[in-house]
Amino acid sequence: MMEQEFHTKHTQLKREESKLKAGNDRFISLRFWVFLVGAALSGLFYSQKMMLPMWAALVTAIIAFTLVVVFHQRVKKGLKRCQARIRFYDAFIKRINGEWTGFSDTGAEFVKPEHPFSADLNIFGPKSLFQLLNLTHTFKGRERLAKLLGEPDKSKPAIEQRQGAVEELSHKLDFIEELCLRGLMDGRPAKDPAALIENINQEYSVPAFLYHRALTFGLPLVTLLSACLAGAARPWLYYVMLAGLVLQLLLFAWSFKAVFPILGTVLQYRKELNAYEQLIDLIEGETFHQPYLKELQARLVNEHSSAGSEIKRLAILSDYVDFKNSPLIHFMLNALFLWDLHLYRSFDSWKMRNAKSIESWLSVLGEFEALSSLAALPMITPVTSYPKILEKGPWFEARALGHPFIHYAKRVANDVTIKGVGIITGSNMSGKTTLLRTVGINLVLAYAGAPVCAQSMSASLMSLYTSMRNNDDLSEGISTFYAELLRIKQIVSFSREGREMIFLTDEIFKGTNSKDRVDGAKIVLKGLNKPWAIGLISTHDYELCDLEKEDTRRFTNHHFTESYVNQQLYFDYKLHEGRCRTSNARFLMKLVGLDET
Repeated sequence: MMEQEFHTKHTQLKREESKLKAGNDRFISLRFWVFLVGAALSGLFYSQKMMLPMWAALVTAIIAFTLVVVFHQRVKKGLKRCQARIRFYDAFIKRINGEWTGFSDTGAEFVKPEHPFSADLNIFGPKSLFQLLNLTHTFKGRERLAKLLGEPDKSKPAIEQRQGAVEELSHKLDFIEELCLRGLMDGRPAKDPAALIENINQEYSVPAFLYHRALTFGLPLVTLLSACLAGAARPWLYYVMLAGLVLQLLLFAWSFKAVFPILGTVLQYRKELNAYEQLIDLIEGETFHQPYLKELQARLVNEHSSAGSEIKRLAILSDYVDFKNSPLIHFMLNALFLWDLHLYRSFDSWKMRNAKSIESWLSVLGEFEALSSLAALPMITPVTSYPKILEKGPWFEARALGHPFIHYAKRVANDVTIKGVGIITGSNMSGKTTLLRTVGINLVLAYAGAPVCAQSMSASLMSLYTSMRNNDDLSEGISTFYAELLRIKQIVSFSREGREMIFLTDEIFKGTNSKDRVDGAKIVLKGLNKPWAIGLISTHDYELCDLEKEDTRRFTNHHFTESYVNQQLYFDYKLHEGRCRTSNARFLMKLVGLDET
């Protein structure tokens, strides 16, 4: 955890910001006075007919004003960078303090109610794991982080190579800061690059001779030479010049319809390309030791050049295409030099070199961003370890397991072992649901390749299914109880496939009467009592605890309890063996004024 380091850097940067703001204000005043003095002196000398001093004062004022503007731009750039760094550290401090729920990017578009676990465990959306960890700034980065949290590659080698990468990145604060900083300063280049990639890989039917060097260089050269050499001795060159201009204008008209739409897609990604170039350049220049990070870095080089230099060429090309937004300049460049055809020739050449690599480069960038996001966890919370992934199971065991959303100073950790079906009982608000979510969210982190909030943890490769937060759907005529039935059916159906799984069920069948609830829960739990399935179920129905007597190897009872001191209710949030023997509903009703009196 790096809380003290974040606070120290944040304080230092706030001091630096104050100095830069003062410097910025001084330059604003200096620009005004240089302009005013220069104008006054020039005007004074002009009124006295002192032309030489007037020109000297005017030239000096212009030079001085230009220098002031140049140095002012440097100060403004420094101020902008400083403020971006402050935002970076401020966000990390908010993550530590529990104020991260106000972050704007919640990953809400990744919420899928039908997903086996993400809605119940708050993986996406407001107050979610994505919102807590997300450091990405590109579309591919956000997409990859969502994939790692929701549908990761769960092979043991893949998880372990991600663990090694995340562990190394967690010690590279400067690298992660710069990776975020370049995105923060350039805005959020999160536009989907699919249209750009499709444009680059698409074959266009533009005749090659129309953008051949002989035409794009030869025709403008002949036209310009004719204009320079035409005269009384060679009047026929005027006709050559005129013919050249007419032909170039016709080619311009044709290229504006046939070629510019192709270049227009590149222009639409101008901001993104500049950001990609900056971010990839950073990755290329960093030294890594973990094999997976080195492998990713190596993918940024092809047989022609590096990704950074090639993306930079495409970004420069997009800057040139942007002349279209200055119609007069764009017209003159095409009328005299066939500008758009030159750009298309450069784009075609770039495509031939890099069409097969562009998507891979952006995927590598996204992978680095996603892994850096996972590396944020050990920076913002203590007691994190990298879980041991087992190939055979099903199995889950953790020591001092806690929930990453709960502030470390208030977090109560528990030892949890699941080797069958654990039945969790306890009073209201005692911690049953939190325990289920703690197990689930740490499994999500483990399979993503991130550290977990535990002193140690081991888990086999299992499919995770949950049933906790079941909402009705009036548009479909689905009640809460029926929605839960559908969810339970999904879990039972998967269990019949014979693949290893873990299920987490909170207050099963709470939407029906007690007898049907108990009978139905027993049927479901006996159906899930398979060698390849383990899980936890929380309940207020103590009758379910009797299942332990029927099969002591597969069913276990645990509970949470509370204590009363001076008419106050206290929870220790510690998991105890056996079934619960207490309840607090009547006390809570009295506490809020719903007692019988």
